[in-house]
Amino acid sequence: MASPEDPLYRTPRQILEGVLRQAGRGPDGVSGGILLMHLGTERGSAERADSVLPEMIRSLKARGYGFATVDRAGP
Repeated sequence: MASPEDPLYRTPRQILEGVLRQAGRGPDGVSGGILLMHLGTERGSAERADSVLPEMIRSLKARGYGFATVDRAGP
């Protein structure tokens, strides 16, 4: 389990900001991308990556992104 002292550790807010920053880059941003979020179940509920998922979805939809399940995201 990554701890806050680990250089690879990211808070949910840092994860959200990183995804939104990537979404704003270039003409395609994160189009066609798959966001894999390990839940970090050993973290408290406020520190789990999925705690920012509703805000991430709202923000990406506001930028024109859509969502699909993996089985529907093919070519």
